[in-house]
Amino acid sequence: MVEHIIKLLEPITQKIFKLEGNGIQINEVYMAFKDIKSTLNSVLPEISILDEQHKQNINNNVTFQHIGIELDEEREVDAMEYIHEVSQLLNIDVGIDLANYRAKEGLWGKSFSWKNVTEMDPVVWWKGLCRSKLLSRVAVRILTAPCTSAATESTFSTHAHIHSHKRNRLTTDRAAKVAYISYN
Repeated sequence: MVEHIIKLLEPITQKIFKLEGNGIQINEVYMAFKDIKSTLNSVLPEISILDEQHKQNINNNVTFQHIGIELDEEREVDAMEYIHEVSQLLNIDVGIDLANYRAKEGLWGKSFSWKNVTEMDPVVWWKGLCRSKLLSRVAVRILTAPCTSAATESTFSTHAHIHSHKRNRLTTDRAAKVAYISYN
């Protein structure tokens, strides 16, 4: 039974461990969930300790949202507002591109642009097929944002242990060097 449980949980724990790393970007979360779903679809039939109802419950509970299709109207409006705010930070106006994207007009109305979108890394799709559009700059900016603050929190924790009340006379340079050694 332990082997079956390990076979079921290992792909999930591997992805969680990966997502907690320093260099992971938001777009990789989608791909991680997609990989987990795919792995579970291949592993679940082999697990004999679970009945079909439990297998179905597991499969149904590992879900992810795809290209905003499952967003309700309120979340769509929030997403468009956020896209607008990011575009303002970049000093560009993406209103026309966003409308065309949502209406699947212009570039986004062509079937070739959607043909392999589900198999492709979203950043590559935006940088490759849509790079001529201003909306691409906003999408890449959002998709390449770090998905966790774990590395930052870990660094602050390390610094707190190094630069404590007992060691408050450390220079900034020396504290940075000790933190580097501690981290590495």
